[in-house]
Amino acid sequence: MLHSMTGYGCGAAEIPGGRVTVELRSLNHRYGEVVIRLPRELSPLEDRVRALVKSRVHRGRVEVFLKLDLTMSGRCVRVDRPLILSYYQALKELQELLQLPDPPGLGELLAVPALVSVCEQDIDLEGIWPGVESAVGQGLGALCAMRQREGAVLCAELAKRFDDIAGLVQEAAGLASTVVEHYRQKLQQRLEAWLGGLALDEQRLAMEVALLADRSSIAEELTRIGSHLDQCRIALESPEPVGRRLEFLAQELHREVNTIASKSADVTLSRLVVELKSEVEKVREEVQNVQ
Repeated sequence: MLHSMTGYGCGAAEIPGGRVTVELRSLNHRYGEVVIRLPRELSPLEDRVRALVKSRVHRGRVEVFLKLDLTMSGRCVRVDRPLILSYYQALKELQELLQLPDPPGLGELLAVPALVSVCEQDIDLEGIWPGVESAVGQGLGALCAMRQREGAVLCAELAKRFDDIAGLVQEAAGLASTVVEHYRQKLQQRLEAWLGGLALDEQRLAMEVALLADRSSIAEELTRIGSHLDQCRIALESPEPVGRRLEFLAQELHREVNTIASKSADVTLSRLVVELKSEVEKVREEVQNVQ
């Protein structure tokens, strides 16, 4: 069963003190690449998320967007109690020394930056990891399901392309068997017209026809194309990722068709080769989206 490399999935889960949501998008890529964007507080979990994605997706560029929504503020106020008591005692002594009427108040203490500070609240990563894992798992499930559905469409389309190519190959094989005889007749007619009634050297004619038959034979190329098509059909049924194998086979099909085009001297066969090239090119484009 083929899998496409394009897909989308999302997931969400409750965590202690909030909620985590995940979006995943996958695109075509020659290799496997995972790009993760998550809040700075969750950076230590990046490797775990990447490992989860790679366990399910083997090829393509996967972008993971993770959002953290906390029901309580992620910040807290910290008071340096020993330091604030020291400041207060020092201000009191200063008030007595200067004989000031009013004792030090809260305003004077808050004016000192080091006494009261706002800091980020620590997040229990191990406590929220089960929720993150669940959300990523949901998103991966939806992503892989979409990739599988698109892969089924690709599989049907490729199977039809392979059948069309096989039909054109059969036509080419039938035409190839008549090309040599057609060439012999044309050559014989031209020679008879040039010689003007003189005796025709049948042995020389046979040699020329044999040389053309050797140069223009496409039997080997047609046999290899048939073999490549068989391998392609087997790959369509494989449960393993076969994208790279199909890309290689499509490249080989393209090479064989180009060889046939270089040998083709018949107009009808040349037109058939153009159709073959068109079908093979469509296969090359489609297999680039197969995992």
